[in-house]
Amino acid sequence: MTFIQSKLTWRVAIVLLVLALSYANQGQPLGFIIVASLYLLPSIVAYRRKHHQQNAIFLVNVLFGWSIIGWIIPMIWAVTAPKRIDADGFISS
Repeated sequence: MTFIQSKLTWRVAIVLLVLALSYANQGQPLGFIIVASLYLLPSIVAYRRKHHQQNAIFLVNVLFGWSIIGWIIPMIWAVTAPKRIDADGFISS
């Protein structure tokens, strides 16, 4: 992902979060769904990328995601390249 794509992704996430919070304050279930999706985004990314430590990422995300640093760490962890084991049993990135 290039820097521009990354910057655009963060802007979209911030806009969605603001919209979700406004819906959530009005008692709308859509707001809750969007906020929950953003909260669990590191876990979703790890699952979609078939990360070899997706269970640990999910656990850290659920337990510490309420803090900003506790959300950023699993997000960085989820987007790192998962390790792959080749046919000879060697780990490659």
